[in-house]
Amino acid sequence: MKKFLMVASMAGLTLSMSACKVEKTQDAKLPEVHATGGQLPTYDVKTPDVKVGTKKTTIEVPTVEVTPAGKK
Repeated sequence: MKKFLMVASMAGLTLSMSACKVEKTQDAKLPEVHATGGQLPTYDVKTPDVKVGTKKTTIEVPTVEVTPAGKK
């Protein structure tokens, strides 16, 4: 019963919201704000040394035989 009431109320809300027509009649304007002074925080960050390189390597890849089902 609770689920039915929830669904019915959501349907009613959706219907009432879709029946409205909204038109913008005036553009918005942000207020003017003047700020002076202040200071951003400073940080001392120590990161680890990272060495990136490449090397040639041979990898053995196994061979695989596939037998379709029914053809044994």
